[in-house]
Amino acid sequence: MNSSNDAVLNGKSIIVTGAAQGIGEATSLYLAEHGARVVVADVQADQAASVAAQIVAAGGTAESFGVDVTSWEGVKELVAFAADRFGGLDGVVNNAGVIHHGGPLEETGLDGARRVFEVNLLGTYAVGVAAIQYMAEHGGGAIVNTTSGVQAGLGDGASYSASKGGVASLTYSWAIDCLPLGIRVNAVSPVASTPMTRETERILREKGQLSGETPFNPPVRNAVPIAYLLSDLAEGITGQVLRSHDETLQLIAHPVVIQPEFTRDVWTVQEIDSVLRGEFGDRLPPLGLAAAQVSYGSISKVNIVPGIDQETGGAAAAKEA
Repeated sequence: MNSSNDAVLNGKSIIVTGAAQGIGEATSLYLAEHGARVVVADVQADQAASVAAQIVAAGGTAESFGVDVTSWEGVKELVAFAADRFGGLDGVVNNAGVIHHGGPLEETGLDGARRVFEVNLLGTYAVGVAAIQYMAEHGGGAIVNTTSGVQAGLGDGASYSASKGGVASLTYSWAIDCLPLGIRVNAVSPVASTPMTRETERILREKGQLSGETPFNPPVRNAVPIAYLLSDLAEGITGQVLRSHDETLQLIAHPVVIQPEFTRDVWTVQEIDSVLRGEFGDRLPPLGLAAAQVSYGSISKVNIVPGIDQETGGAAAAKEA
């Protein structure tokens, strides 16, 4: 393998969850092509084994591992397996996920939503914690979580959106936790044509949130920013979310406080209304994703993040720390 570009991941041991199909499969193949030794992990063990076999047949290095990411013991075994087979663990791609569609007026129970939160959020949490505990004792590493642009909202998909918003918050929190440990934690917000997204697109069209034909988006396009965030080229970059949409690369902002701030000794409901309508007006954040020109600065009341320059933000300061 390693036929195109440099082997930017040469020799790195990397786990990819949800790797039996879609973005996980494409990412596993791409990482191996660029020098990584990949553990192809999925609850669908036979399909994971097939992906690993493709990598080996192409001259790469891969093992497969059947795991349900909601199992605490299972994910600990996954990390131990990768470390044993490849002599360590350098990176994790937290990609396992499921979706559930159901508007608030249509739900008849919690089973569908519960499975989404268990896999997408708790599963990501479990794998990440197991990896961080290992990496903290063995010289650091990199974690890339999979969030989604629909963390900004998805009609008939609130449980999925909330789970992915939770993954973004995990990413920001772990980036703070792991800054002194030599572990970088970032995320990708992918757009790709997969069985999961095709069903989502159908529902979005029915709800008027999507119009026209959607072009085919090869899942492998998302593998490139993932590979970058796992590579040594991304040294000093942590707590960031990269979005790959067709040929476009985007950076998703952290939650921010919109300036200016307003201060009153005691607020009344009328004053709040005056500020929101009179001062912000059409600058209120819209529903869904939107673009903004951003400049970062300090706010009057802020939670201090050790090692981060509050005036300039996290990424550059993290590199210097």
